[in-house]
Formats: sequence, C-alpha cells, structure tokens
Amino acid sequence: MLNIRNILNYLLVSHVARLVLMLLSAALGLPLPSAGMLVFWGVVLDFFVVLATATVKGPDSGMRAGRINIAPDTSSEVLIPTMYGALCAAASVLTPICVKTLTASASAGIHTEGASMMTCAVIGCLLAMPFVGAEYAGGYGLFSKKSKLTLWYIIPIGLSILISALILFVPAVRTAFGAAFPGWIMTSASLIPAVLMIAVTSVVRAVNKE
Repeated sequence: MLNIRNILNYLLVSHVARLVLMLLSAALGLPLPSAGMLVFWGVVLDFFVVLATATVKGPDSGMRAGRINIAPDTSSEVLIPTMYGALCAAASVLTPICVKTLTASASAGIHTEGASMMTCAVIGCLLAMPFVGAEYAGGYGLFSKKSKLTLWYIIPIGLSILISALILFVPAVRTAFGAAFPGWIMTSASLIPAVLMIAVTSVVRAVNKE
C-alpha cells in the first residue's frame, strides 16, 4: 500500500533541508549550491527515496473505505520532519566551517575556499537524506530489527554514495555539477551529518518508544 503520509513527511524533510541550506549559505557568505546539485538532490535522489518508501507496506489507518487520509494527526508530524531537515542542513553547513576553524594552523589536505566548503555541505546532505528517509519507510529506521525496508532502498543509498564519489574523484563530473574538491579532511567530515541524523532519529524513535 502506498504510504502517502510517510512520503510527504520525507519530502518535507528534504525541502526544509534545501531551504535552510540556501539561507545559511547566504547568511554565512558561502556560495549557493549549484543548480546541478540541487536538481540531482530534489529530482533524482528524492524520486528514488519516494519510490523505495512506496514499496513499504504502510499502516492501514492511511487508507480506509477507498479514501486517503494524508492530513497529519498531530503537530509533531509536521514539527519533527521540519526539525530533521533544518538540523541536517545546519550540520552540513557548520561541519566544514568547524573543520576550517579547528585546522586553521594546518594546510595539507584542507581546501577552505567557499566552493569547496559548499561542496562538502551538499555532499553531507546527500549522504544523510536516505538515512532520514528510512525513518519514514516503515518507521523503524535503517538498522532496526523491525525495519520494513525493501531492497529498493539500496538504490537511493547507492546513488547518494555514487554521486558523492563522482563529484569528489572525477574532475569532469565535478565541473558539470559546479563543485570543487574539498580536500580529504573535509571529505571525511562530510560523513558527520549522516551519522548525526542516524543518532538523532534513533533517539527520537526511542523516546517515542517505537
């Protein structure tokens, strides 16, 4: 059964993350994400996360008597996805800034240009999105024993890793996406938002006793 409410929750996370990413970039004087990166994220990656979510059987409460109820039951159903999106974007933008600050005395493997820092931020979001989406594809996350995820979820996870690797290691792809190599230290740091979102969603799930 197509779980429309879960799909909308994930799309809310993704849209809020892009909005906050753009606003923080402008506020902090960083270059805005390129159109290529935003199109891949908002069209290609989101499509496959939605497709993977649609393959998971959702609760029966969403469809009864041939009618679809997609309105949120409580304000938390809007607040929590909004919080996830804002937190993911904030972590992705602040991570390269913190790395730059903490490694100010070093130079090897660090690129502190604005384009490099923005590339790190966008890759951080791309890597985190499938893991956040997993919270809404069955409601138990990616690693829970109760997870209802299907093999379809390999596609968005693989795509996010593949495009990140291509941007980092293939100059032609990097140029096409308007990106810049952020250096090995910042490249490693781009994993932090994904790890943070896995931790945060797991805590929220535990608090809600799911």
